Amino acid sequence: MDSPCGNGSVEPPERCDDGNSVAGDACHPACVPSSEPLWTATHDAPDHQDDRAFDVAVDPERDAFYVTGYTTTLTASGTQQDLLVERRSLATGALVWSMPIDSGHGDDRGEELLVLADGAIVVVGEVATATGLTDAVVLLLRDSGYEAWRDTIDLAGFTDKAAGVAIDAAGRIVVGGKAGTEEGTPQAWLRWYAADRSRVDHEIIEAQPRSNEIIDVIADREGVQVTGYRTPEEGQALWTARYDGDGTLQWEHLATDGGSGSHTRGVGQAYDPRGGSAVAGVVARDIFVQRFAADGSPLDPIAVSGSAGVHDEAADVVFLPDGSFLVVGFVNFQNDDGPGGDLWMRHHTRDGQELWTREIDGPGRNLDKALAVELADDFTAVVVGYVTVPGQSRDLWLGRFVL
Repeated sequence: MDSPCGNGSVEPPERCDDGNSVAGDACHPACVPSSEPLWTATHDAPDHQDDRAFDVAVDPERDAFYVTGYTTTLTASGTQQDLLVERRSLATGALVWSMPIDSGHGDDRGEELLVLADGAIVVVGEVATATGLTDAVVLLLRDSGYEAWRDTIDLAGFTDKAAGVAIDAAGRIVVGGKAGTEEGTPQAWLRWYAADRSRVDHEIIEAQPRSNEIIDVIADREGVQVTGYRTPEEGQALWTARYDGDGTLQWEHLATDGGSGSHTRGVGQAYDPRGGSAVAGVVARDIFVQRFAADGSPLDPIAVSGSAGVHDEAADVVFLPDGSFLVVGFVNFQNDDGPGGDLWMRHHTRDGQELWTREIDGPGRNLDKALAVELADDFTAVVVGYVTVPGQSRDLWLGRFVL
């Protein structure tokens, strides 16, 4: 018989019991404490090859969430990555359907996705071409997994990718990414789609003498905010920029790494419900969170370093209604002595103080990463990424965690 959760006595399988059924007080009504999972799940394709999740979108009204990334299959000539979209139950993490999308020409990846008000899903990423390059792709899927619309984008005839997607106050879909160039210096781009999926006239390419790329896009009633990187003369910089609804630049900010290498970039971002925003990324191989006031003024950043000389990265951030925020990523990634790294999560108060930190070392004790997060409700969040599993390469990983 299950223990009576909420009676004030911790009895198996409970992990806490504070005598009430109130959420948000460090012990969830399911008798699970903050930082602990309500459930976790993995995806391992039949060939036991490399499977990864890059983004998550939650649809609480339909007890659903969606994951995108890629799954790897065996072919006659080796392996091939297929863009992957999955629908799962928000309550349990159970798989509802899994949709691999294959261009037929090589490796394809889903990078980011969102859920529209009618339950449809917009997915962006890259698909291989017959020439051995890649095109950016924008997909519209119904909640059954049926592909209803697609736009394949060849911006300059080289390697193009769509990396971020958002929907603005006018119902337009905004997509950003990178366009390859003959010189080998990728350039950032944004494209708007009207509610009927037709392309809006204006498109921005942030042409620079050196490389720059949009990795994430968010939107609100005032416009669009992007993050990624630029490479000014002093070294690569974490770049954040704000555009109005017509695509006019309002402000931008660079956080430089002092010329320490090519790792510095913004990876995920979110708006603060009380005003402003935060960008999660990496500067000089350290976890880096840059917060901004509503007018774009930079606030004091947060930097976190794991073991000396290794790579630590914040991949995404989400705000709770009270202004506190959860950052996810990974720590202690290294290539020199063999791949390694642990999933990492940290919950901060509104003013940036640490509430709790959780690191997860997967079953292979090898490369594990948390790469995206979204709130499931006011007191839990869904986190996705991948873990290394002995005998199965890397498996897509996901969990719902108590905040």
